[in-house]
Amino acid sequence: MTATILDLEKELAQARSRIADLERMYRWFVSSADIISALADFQANINIGLNPEVILRDARGYIGQLLPVEALGFMSAENAEFDFEFVDVTPAQSREALAAAVEGAIADGTFGWAIQQNRPVVAALSEPGKTLMLHTVGARSRVWGMCAAILNINDDALSDVSLQLVSIVLMNAANALESRRLNAMMQNYSRDLEQAVEARTAELIEARKAAESASDAKSDFLANVSHELRTPLNAIIGYTEILSDEVREEDSQSHWLTDLQRIYKSSKHLLELIDDILDISRIETGQVEIVKEPFQLGNLLRHLIATIRPVAGEQNNVIELDLDVNPDIVVSDRLRLRQAVLNLLSNACKFTHEGRIKVSARDEQIGDRRWITIAVADTGIGINAEKLEAIFEPFVQAERSTVKRYKGTGLGLTITKRLCNMLGGDVDAVSQRGKGSTFTIRIPID
Repeated sequence: MTATILDLEKELAQARSRIADLERMYRWFVSSADIISALADFQANINIGLNPEVILRDARGYIGQLLPVEALGFMSAENAEFDFEFVDVTPAQSREALAAAVEGAIADGTFGWAIQQNRPVVAALSEPGKTLMLHTVGARSRVWGMCAAILNINDDALSDVSLQLVSIVLMNAANALESRRLNAMMQNYSRDLEQAVEARTAELIEARKAAESASDAKSDFLANVSHELRTPLNAIIGYTEILSDEVREEDSQSHWLTDLQRIYKSSKHLLELIDDILDISRIETGQVEIVKEPFQLGNLLRHLIATIRPVAGEQNNVIELDLDVNPDIVVSDRLRLRQAVLNLLSNACKFTHEGRIKVSARDEQIGDRRWITIAVADTGIGINAEKLEAIFEPFVQAERSTVKRYKGTGLGLTITKRLCNMLGGDVDAVSQRGKGSTFTIRIPID
């Protein structure tokens, strides 16, 4: 009977011990669950720019709930020498003891081994019941530092689950520190970029003002010089015409008449060049006004062909007109359109010999607007395809050989394009070397 009671008491004691162990495990699991739940908030705080002190404080609090911590410190390697230095030790009076434990770990290679691991590394200290825990604080891209702690427990009594939770805490801390670093870096880059853009914008504004000022000065100079040149040239042309008439009356075969005609043609050519320079300078300085009014397109084109026909006849060219515009009344700037088409006709006559020049005009409705298309096609020398894009640039001609043979400033097409743009349209070209070219003006007419 006595033996039976003793056995029962023994079993009861064992049961109570098991219950106590289960209660401790339950409390540990509850505490761990609370910590894991709290880690979600800790992770969320990564995105709100926590400072390093707060991140390390929270990490230290979570680790203190998982392990019996006597002293815990964080060592940072973010310095010029990349040396690990303590930036936070709790409690502060344990700094020397923790530093001494870390020095020992460095001496025996434990610290170096811990740097290469992404898990807790524990080592027994000389004092019984004390353990040193080392764990890197690093994200995938870089190592921020090291967590070092003196624990009041033997190294073989540490729970693997507790150590795994410590890894989770420190991983979140490392991610938070890295996020903060990257965010600060992005803010600095953004600020530097904004400052660079502002500085560059200011430079470009000043450069643009200087360029505009220089362009205005150039255009004013060209306009003034052109005006000064036009006056004596007109006088030369006028006197040449008078002298030619007098010589022709006295002797139509006189060699003086031939010389006077050369002077006349050269003076007219020079006057045309000056007019081109004057026109482009006026356009660039905004001195050309667009005045739209109704007029008969057919009359305008017929008058232009009559004007250019003598020039075409010098090259034995035939000019045709194909007009299909109904009604014939259009609304645009008659003077500017006349100048644009005349430039195209002059070019066609210049670069075509014993060929055909055709002027076609069509109208069409695009949306709620009426447009006209005026095409000047010739059977002249044509232009290489790779040169077409450049022919509307100022002072550019398609081929170097044409500059010597046909002369000119290379401004006619530039003036035509800018006038078409001012009229709300554009001009383009298609051409084939040796076959001819077609220049097409498209502008709205109402």
